Amino acid sequence: MGTRYNLLLKMLLVAGDFLVINIAYAIAFLKIENYQYHIINGLYAYNLVVFNLLWFLLASVLGLYASITLSKLENIFRQTGKTALTHFAIFMTYLVFTNHINTSKEFLLYTYIVLALLFLASRFLLTTFVAHVNGSDKNKRRIAIVGYN
Repeated sequence: MGTRYNLLLKMLLVAGDFLVINIAYAIAFLKIENYQYHIINGLYAYNLVVFNLLWFLLASVLGLYASITLSKLENIFRQTGKTALTHFAIFMTYLVFTNHINTSKEFLLYTYIVLALLFLASRFLLTTFVAHVNGSDKNKRRIAIVGYN
C-alpha cells in the first residue's frame, strides 16, 4: 500500500531524470571544442535521442520507477546507481557497434561526470522533499476507507 504522494514522487523522479540527463549531455556537448562539427554531422541530436531512450528503457527494466522501489529512499539510490552503471556500459557498447566510437572521449567523460553530480544533487533534493512531506502533520492523519467507491 502506498501513500497519496507515490504518484507525485514518481512523476518528480521521471521529470527530474529527464532534465538531469539532457542538461548533463548539453553541458558536456558545449564543453568540447569541436562541437560545430557534431552539429553539422547530426551526431549530437541522434545520440541524444538514443541516450534518453536508453535511460528510460533501462530505468523501466531495472525497476527504478516501480512502486516497491519508491517505498524507500535507499532503494531509489541503489536503483539509480545500477541504472547509471548499466546505462554507461550499454551506451559504450552501442557506440562501438554503430561505429560512433569516434565520439570524443572527453565528451563522454564530461557527460558522465556531470551526470553523476547532477544525480547526486537531484537525489539530495528528493531526500529533502520526502523528509518535508513525511514530516508534515497533515500526512500523519489516520483515514478510513469505507466501501468500494
